[in-house]
Order: sequence, then C-alpha cells, then structure tokens
Amino acid sequence: MFRFIIYILYIVYMEFRLLQKSCRNCRYYGKYCAFGKGKLSAMIYPKGDPKKFLSKKITWKSFIRDSLVSVVPIIIGIILLTNHFNRRILIGIIVILALTTQGNNCVR
Repeated sequence: MFRFIIYILYIVYMEFRLLQKSCRNCRYYGKYCAFGKGKLSAMIYPKGDPKKFLSKKITWKSFIRDSLVSVVPIIIGIILLTNHFNRRILIGIIVILALTTQGNNCVR
C-alpha cells in the first residue's frame, strides 16, 4: 500500500510539473485543450511566455522521469503475471501499452 501511495504522489507531482513547465506557456493557456489542462493551469499558475513552449530541451533525465509513469505499472504487472497468471492484469498491461503508444499518437 505504501508503494502505491508513493506512485500516486509521483503522478500528482508529474502533473503539476507539466502544468507549471509546459501548460502555462502553451497557446491554450486559459482555454480548453485536448486534456483540459489549459484551464486548470490558468487557475494555478500565471501566464508564461508562449515562445518558451517549443524551446524546451528534452534530455535523458526528463525522458526517464516521464516514462516511469507508464513503465512502473507495466513492470509490476509482468512480475505479477510471472508469479500467478491473471487475465485482468494482462488486459491492464495491454491497455497501458496501447494508451502510452497509440493513445498518445491519436490525441496529439
């Protein structure tokens, strides 16, 4: 249970980081975007500079930090499947993989 709470806190941290670093500089700041985060960001953070939105450098550190959101449940699911096969866990892993690969492509 403790690990679950840490994971949820990590996801919340990543969402607020996204709102602060990207959404406040986005052209949809204060408006509804595909995720509704432009409105949410406007409630929490002041408007940033839209020119900074595309100037963000993507490093391995940021890539790994963002990837952990989906990689951790997939790894845990695979470990659980090796201990005891469960169809629900397998379906959950497939759904997470579909959302993190094809889901992002469709939305963006």
